[in-house]
Amino acid sequence: MTTRRSSGILWRMSPKPRKPPIDKAAIRERLERARAEHLLVWICRWIPNSDSIRGFVVGHGKKWVLVATHIGGAQPDGWTLLRIRDIQAVQLHVASEHLEEKALKLKGLWPPASPEAEISLGDTASAITDAAAAAGPLLAVFTEFREPDACWIGSVISTDLDVLTIREISATAEWLQKPRTFDLDDITRIDVGDDYAATLHLVSSA
Repeated sequence: MTTRRSSGILWRMSPKPRKPPIDKAAIRERLERARAEHLLVWICRWIPNSDSIRGFVVGHGKKWVLVATHIGGAQPDGWTLLRIRDIQAVQLHVASEHLEEKALKLKGLWPPASPEAEISLGDTASAITDAAAAAGPLLAVFTEFREPDACWIGSVISTDLDVLTIREISATAEWLQKPRTFDLDDITRIDVGDDYAATLHLVSSA
């Protein structure tokens, strides 16, 4: 992941590609089965050049799904929130005790954990506010239709129905003076509670 400094450039979005047809009910059924049965999933999205996400579904709502992610399959590394409307396919790994499950059980980390505080997944503003409170203090914001290879990391200053404002931190753990704002409709993914963000916060506080 990378962070970007404000450049003063006005970004113009190219027209979004046409969304391929998907069965929304089937997507939600697979997400619910994955959550209920603690199944390992591989989530692919129709956003061009976006990452696929591998992990365990620990919550889903009207607009967002919450996925527990792991380093090397067995070391917890926070959570990723994805917009359900962007999901093209959910692959379920139903084999009995795959490698990740065996490793997590041996480490006493099974089933995959949710954040200590509940995260509302019904609307973007609530999801961001709750995620920052539950797994903060830093979160990574992705706007993958604009820049699929970039994210911005920082602490939440404010959210309303339309805009998120963060205090951004650089890749060298320096706090930037100018707040960064995002249109909530442009946000496609949020990462919280991961080791990289924790490391940035630790260094910035030293």
